[in-house]
Amino acid sequence: MHDCLKIPELVDQIFSNFTAEYYGGDAKVLARLGRTCRLFHDPAMDVLWREPQKFAQHLAIGPTWRKRSVRLLRPIVPGDWDRALVYTRRVKSFAFPSLSEVSLSEIFPALSQCLPLGCVFPNLTHLSWYPRREADFPYIQLFISPTITSISISSMPASCTVLLPTLPLECRVLKKISIDLIGHAFRDMGGCFPAFLHQLETVEHLSMLLPDAASLVHVGRIETLRFLYLPALPLHVLPRSVEPASLFLNLSTLIVGSVDIEPATNIMAMCIDSTFQSLRFTLETCPTAEVMDKFYTALTRCRRSHASLRSLGVCSVADDEPALVQDPRYLLRRHTIQRLFCFAQLTEIEIESACGFELDDGICNQMARAWPHAERLTLKEFYNPVKQSVTLESLHSFAQHCPALNRLHLTFDARVFPGPHSSAQTAAGISQLKLEQLHVGYSLINAYNPRPVAKFIGDLFPNLQYLATARNDSYRDPDSYESDDDMPDYHSWQEVEERLPGRIRMWGR
Repeated sequence: MHDCLKIPELVDQIFSNFTAEYYGGDAKVLARLGRTCRLFHDPAMDVLWREPQKFAQHLAIGPTWRKRSVRLLRPIVPGDWDRALVYTRRVKSFAFPSLSEVSLSEIFPALSQCLPLGCVFPNLTHLSWYPRREADFPYIQLFISPTITSISISSMPASCTVLLPTLPLECRVLKKISIDLIGHAFRDMGGCFPAFLHQLETVEHLSMLLPDAASLVHVGRIETLRFLYLPALPLHVLPRSVEPASLFLNLSTLIVGSVDIEPATNIMAMCIDSTFQSLRFTLETCPTAEVMDKFYTALTRCRRSHASLRSLGVCSVADDEPALVQDPRYLLRRHTIQRLFCFAQLTEIEIESACGFELDDGICNQMARAWPHAERLTLKEFYNPVKQSVTLESLHSFAQHCPALNRLHLTFDARVFPGPHSSAQTAAGISQLKLEQLHVGYSLINAYNPRPVAKFIGDLFPNLQYLATARNDSYRDPDSYESDDDMPDYHSWQEVEERLPGRIRMWGR
């Protein structure tokens, strides 16, 4: 046998490939490897049982269960666990229910008898608990192991929230927590939640809803916290007695879903000394341009993030009424967008506005210069803007100043070509090789002769393979465009896509 196969880490890496879909995920291969020789037995069994797909696998390893049911054939005795421990100690990750139909409330009163070591999987590191029945939830205690580093809990009823304060105490190495409470759990849980929060001293990754400003402030003081996902925010998130600079000092990723703009602005005021790498907000409504400017102003006050922020997303959960498109108060202003140019290290930018952006070729040129490391840039509107001041010249700016740009979403007027004295003409011959996907939104084009546009874009981005329009967006029914004027140039853009050199090389003519 080759000496390399005597290195445990290398053998584990090789055997792990046999659980991948590429190899069909065939457990029989690992079973054969385990029987090949003694050196392979333990590594093969460790991989085979590391992430069991069905809890029924563990029920089948003892002599007390029918092969196709979960009915006891006889009472459980301590000796029944001897064989089970050979396998259960190898389990590192477990999800309930995964592909199992088993109800724990029917089997665990018996199965938990004579349970050795106090838990089913003594070396478990990742636990996902999503019971379909409320009666199954309390049995999570039988799976809590001191070795758990990551736990994800969904649909936790208020009656079981008394278990929360014990989690950090029983799992001393717990780093990642994701909890989804159902119904009015916060209202009914009394002092359990504050007690739980006060035990979180070493958590690094937290995903859960926080009921009030006090909880948010406490989480903001956890020094080890690096990742925070909040499904929503309390309306008032910053008590007057709290110094904003003392919160979220080490937080690198903040994701907030389904939130009004006011609490989103308030939480950014709590993070002025944070060093963010990733920020993402999903807004419930379409705020006015003035209100959005206050939000972005609060964002730019996070001065330590100017050199660290890599990803920024400000999106919307739903498109607003089309009538807002006609209201200039909702158009995102150019000076608001320019505020973001201080984040010079951005690689992913996604900004959505139901009513569009106040952009022109000059602002796009500044944008391309401000974000030279951009790999994905999305400026997306939900409805056809009244005016399109951006032209094809802006594409040239991105090709010239953003060499790593791979995906671009931008609405522009493709009927206007660069003039003889434009930067696109004075710096002709530039080709950007990284761009593969271009989304043109509601861009206008000469429907009678789209070939010059295809040549212009193809010369700038010779490896461009995919071109999409607003009609391709999943939140709108493509058939709804058949009877309106939202996307009259769709077929012309299809012709442009078919003529792209990169697409021709990939798919042929």
